[in-house]
Amino acid sequence: MAFPHPDGAYAITTMYSVPDDAWYVELGLVAGQRNLVTAIVPDEDPAREPTVCLEPRGPHVDVP
Repeated sequence: MAFPHPDGAYAITTMYSVPDDAWYVELGLVAGQRNLVTAIVPDEDPAREPTVCLEPRGPHVDVP
């Protein structure tokens, strides 16, 4: 499910991955159609730590 920012420049997308038992939350740049940040948040095993992945390709983007 995608949640657009009120100004329309960014969107947050969430989905649940059953094989991973984790939520995937992505912050994307709508105009460039690229993900800036992906967070993987496990919810079944409290010993597993969340993971944050930053998009290394493309120009630097300041996120408000």
